[in-house]
Amino acid sequence: MALNAFKNGLSVVDEATMNSIFTAQSSSLIFDGDKAAGKNGTGTIENNLSLASYITRFTTDVLASEGLFESDSNGDGIPDGWEFYANPSYQSIATDRAYKGTKSVKVSFDNTGGTSATTVAGRSTLRSALATVYTASMWVYIDPSSVMTNSGVTIYLEFTDDAGNRKGIASAVANKSITGQWQKVTISRMADPGTTKCRVLAPYVNVGAGDKVIVWYAQVVIEPAIGRMELEVVKYGVGADIIIEIRDNAFLANGTNDGNLLKSITFPAKIIPSIKAFISFPIDLSGATSDGQYWLVVKKAGDATNHIRWIGESSQDAAYPVYSRTGASGAWTLGNALHFNVFANSPGGYLLKHSIYGQNAKTLTEYNANGLISWIWRWLPATDGSWMICEKMTPTYNANGVPVTWGVQ
Repeated sequence: MALNAFKNGLSVVDEATMNSIFTAQSSSLIFDGDKAAGKNGTGTIENNLSLASYITRFTTDVLASEGLFESDSNGDGIPDGWEFYANPSYQSIATDRAYKGTKSVKVSFDNTGGTSATTVAGRSTLRSALATVYTASMWVYIDPSSVMTNSGVTIYLEFTDDAGNRKGIASAVANKSITGQWQKVTISRMADPGTTKCRVLAPYVNVGAGDKVIVWYAQVVIEPAIGRMELEVVKYGVGADIIIEIRDNAFLANGTNDGNLLKSITFPAKIIPSIKAFISFPIDLSGATSDGQYWLVVKKAGDATNHIRWIGESSQDAAYPVYSRTGASGAWTLGNALHFNVFANSPGGYLLKHSIYGQNAKTLTEYNANGLISWIWRWLPATDGSWMICEKMTPTYNANGVPVTWGVQ
């Protein structure tokens, strides 16, 4: 259904109809979010995007919101940010195995003489959640001496409201035939309606009658989507529309594999300033994993007069390798580091940065030092690649910090 306009005095829309209209229009909000990766520096080298495409790698080290079990600041034997809520005496912080860092959570329960199943469970504290896809994952090590005929090792991803009332839950089960080595267990789910919080339930071990389970949980995390990226860029002339791609780690610099394309978005040149600055771009890519490696591509575009330049360093950084190539195919050439930041689609400081709505319409909001809106860009692409709408709205505030007019250009 296409909603074009209301005619004043003639259009009558009741609450139910209006709600159905809004429901039919897909939309998402992207806040400032938690920084997940990025390369910054004092370099001022300008890399001309009319001459080459550039690609740089990043690792989503801190998309994860929970992480390791390294800290126990009050010495109660329970990791910070965690709760052992079911049969806590059979759970402990362990140092005999760790996937990353030096610690894990160990569950050890011998139910060989039991006549009923016993659940041993822990969970993370509730954290803020948005209406986006979340992925919960854990690394599990099942001891080969375990007997798990009627048992299971599980992770749950739970969504709740502010009061902790459950709005939805999803689970994934470890392969109990894999023992003596670490295995990753992952589950993804869209946050359910009414969700404001989420958490993981782990460890969660159901020990069946007659069974014995020894298992270690490590690096249990909640991973939201990649919400946005910032590039330090500057526009020359009228610039050129900027095409950003996200590709997986199948990329090979010899040009035989450019990596699988996960996302490709075109942004209008108008939103890029003529003075170098970090500009935020909405990405909204779900399914990214903690410790996953991805490649950020900015495609070649423009001419000698009108183009964008990406700011970077005068030296390489092995943690953030950069390659460029002048053509659409072939080998890439190793180059110097570029400036960028990656942010999870999480609440962060609750500053709304972007909205995505309807048929690929987008906004970008910037704020001043007082937290007031400096300006809002909004744009909508047409089917022919042009821009149906691309305008900047700048507020004028009164003495009380209330916007009284909006200038549009």
